[in-house]
Order: sequence, then C-alpha cells, then structure tokens
Amino acid sequence: AIQAELKKISKSPKYFETISKKAEPFLYHIVSELKKRKMPLEIALLPILESGYNPNAHSHKGAHGIWQFIPSTAKYLGLKTNNSYDDKRNIIASTDAALDYLNKINKEFNNNWILTLAAYNAGSGTIRSAIRQNKKHNKSILYWDLPLPKETQKYAPKLLAILIALKNPTKY
Repeated sequence: AIQAELKKISKSPKYFETISKKAEPFLYHIVSELKKRKMPLEIALLPILESGYNPNAHSHKGAHGIWQFIPSTAKYLGLKTNNSYDDKRNIIASTDAALDYLNKINKEFNNNWILTLAAYNAGSGTIRSAIRQNKKHNKSILYWDLPLPKETQKYAPKLLAILIALKNPTKY
C-alpha cells in the first residue's frame, strides 16, 4: 500500500512544491506545538492528507479547515462556530484542538500512533469495533490487519508515503 502511494507521488513532482507553499504559513506554529507537547513531528504532515493545507477546505461531510473537523467533533473539542466566525478555519484554535484530540486518542490506543491516525480519520468507535471483531476471531489487531473503511485503510500508507518521499526527494 505504501509503495502504491509512492508510485502516485512520483507521478506528480509539482505536488510537494504546491503543498509546501500552502503549508509554509502554518508549519512553524504546528511544529512548535508538536515539540512543546512532545508529539511526533510527522503529525505536521496530517493536514496534507486532510486538506492539502487549505484553511478554507471543506468536505461533503461538512468538515472544514486544515484539520478537517466535522461540526460534531469541533463542538466536542470546544471550537466555536457561528454565522460570522468558524474556529475550524482558525489555525491556532484548530491546531490546538487537533493536537489535544490526537493526544486523547493516542492514550486510548496505548500510544499506538498508527491506530491513533486511523481513529482520527474514521473515529475511535470504528477502530475499537474493528479491534473487537479481530480479537473475537483470534486475528491480529495491527492496523494493517483490521477490517477498516477503504479510506482509513489508505490513510496511514498515504502519510507514510509522504514521509518517505520527503526524506528522499530526489528519488520521488
């Protein structure tokens, strides 16, 4: 799955140029917050998957901002939204909420960052359910072996492929 994603990346050499320009205004804040919280710096790549670092991004499910919070999650995390203002599009507020949320999920999944990312994408309940299902059938509970929605199955491989490509830019 990672190799398939790397193949896609290598076919679009301008992709990282475009993304890096979009990410530039936000990376300092995000990386500073990750360092302060002692979280993996690779989390700064998550908005690439979520929104392409577009603070005005929105999905068909009603998710907004670089971290792509749906309204119910935004409300749960204390992000404010009204007719004239939306914290989901506020880089500082949404980044704080995203990192708080990721830390909470990560504790739930015993510091397993791959499962944390999957839960960020599909919801903790979806991941817990997949783990229960595999345990019931004496199957592995590794991310790679869980019965997950297609988008979530591709989520970690996409992020890992982006990381590999960034570490090996001449190759990809």
